[in-house]
This record gives sequence, structure tokens and C-alpha cells, in this order.
Amino acid sequence: VIVLEAQDYIGGRVKGEIVDGKPIDLGAQYIHGWEGNPAYDIAHKLGIVKDDDDDEDKDDDDTILEDVPEEFITSRGEKVLLKRVLPFLEFLHDEIENNSSRYQNKDDESSKINFVLEAKNKYMDLHMDNLSQEDIQLNDAVYRWVQAYENLDNATADLRELSPWGTSKYVMLKGRRLTDVHGGMVAILKAIINLVS
Repeated sequence: VIVLEAQDYIGGRVKGEIVDGKPIDLGAQYIHGWEGNPAYDIAHKLGIVKDDDDDEDKDDDDTILEDVPEEFITSRGEKVLLKRVLPFLEFLHDEIENNSSRYQNKDDESSKINFVLEAKNKYMDLHMDNLSQEDIQLNDAVYRWVQAYENLDNATADLRELSPWGTSKYVMLKGRRLTDVHGGMVAILKAIINLVS
């Protein structure tokens, strides 16, 4: 087996360090889905899946925004509660995730940033009459947060490098969307390395 890597370490997005005796994931953090996911199969076999005794078919659609903080802090240090921006976040999520199948043309030169911007503009058009200037500014700030989140979640520095067509090919596997493991994702990587070495 030959493993090719673009970095100077094995594992792609899987990278972690021990801090104060505890594993900290610096790259990939979760196993996304259980059914048909080799990472879950390995973690399950190793017995390192956290809360593995929960119902495997648990529907996590109500926790899609699980990574979203309970409150945001503005550049002026003001707190903004999640419930104030949740309708906007949910709209963006639905547009980005659920409508990505519209992009079936591999040669389309648009990028995922166009997709996110299109979702934001659609929301603003639909709700403009009911939004104050402060709401508009807040939604602009949340939009920038979503861009940064998407950059991190897609492991890219710039969403202009990701095509909506490629995004539309992502398959959400059944089972818990964000499954954590004891020992961090590096524990799974070590098991894979042991299998191939």
C-alpha cells in the first residue's frame, strides 16, 4: 500500500495533539454518519465511539446547526443571542444543503461562495420589508461568519475554490451527523496505520 499525502504528516484533515494529557483535534473532529462509513466501523470496533449505545437510527436533522454557538460577539464586544439570528442561519443552511442538487453541471464556473451569497440575497429579498438597518448589518456579519465556518468545514482557505457541483455530490450518511470519539480522530488514524503497516 502506498499512501500519498499533500502534507508532511499522514492523515489529511486528521491532525491532533495532546494538550494537558487530553487529545485535541486540530483538523477533522467528528465522524459524519454511521451507515456505510468506514471511520465509524473502525471506531465502533475499537470501542472508542462516545455514546455508542444511543440509537443508531437517531435522526439528527434537528441538530444540523449543532456547531453554531449559543451567542455571537460583535466586533464591539456586544452579545447577540442565537435566537435572534437563527431564522437567517436556518434559511442559509436549507438553501446551501438542501438545494445544492440544482448544481449538476460539472463545467459550471461558479463557486460555493456564489451559492452562499445567492442564499443570503434571497433571504434579504424575502424579508427586506421587515428588517431594520441593525438587522441588515447583523445578517451581513452572520453571513461573514457562515463564510468563515464553511471555509473551515470544507478545509479550504477560500470558498471560491469549491464548486457547487462538487458540493452537490456530498452524501449525508445515515446515523448521527456529529459523532465524537475517545482519543480523538487520531485514534482511528493510528488503527488504520497499524492495519496497513
